[in-house]
Amino acid sequence: AQQVWWWCLSIGRSGCSCKLLDRLSKRLFSYQEISNGQIVNLISTDASKLEVLFGFLHYLWSATAQVIVSVALLIVLLGPGALAGFGFLLLAFQVAEKIILKRSMIYRKAAASITDKRVKITQEILQGIRVIKFYAWEDSFLSRVFTFRDEELDLTRKATLLRASNFAFTTMAPVVA
Repeated sequence: AQQVWWWCLSIGRSGCSCKLLDRLSKRLFSYQEISNGQIVNLISTDASKLEVLFGFLHYLWSATAQVIVSVALLIVLLGPGALAGFGFLLLAFQVAEKIILKRSMIYRKAAASITDKRVKITQEILQGIRVIKFYAWEDSFLSRVFTFRDEELDLTRKATLLRASNFAFTTMAPVVA
């Protein structure tokens, strides 16, 4: 499994993600004004997530096969009562994932927006550093950057706690069932 994951990741890195990112950028960015901060954020975060996706795509078929075989073996060993536990798992995962994914998307969108603002103001600071130094505005600009960074870290912390609770739930649910 490790070799397959690495192979898929290297394929994603070399060709597919670059082509897909190029196509998406031409379609999305040709019709609207995009700041440099948004482009840098897209390339640094979204492209890396796209690369990881290619490493996990093979789980679509392998996980399905594993679930079918596991449920069949449980039915053979335990009888029809195994379907009750499997039904509980399906229901519990659906409810939990719906709640967790909804909150996760909210955090992710808010964090991306704040990151875009932070990167944009950082680039503006770097472009106008002489004027900022001349008028001694460093503290006011730094406070703005740190404000965005604190908001970004707060959302990242919340998203990390949400991921940890999701991991704990998915680890516990099969034991409870």
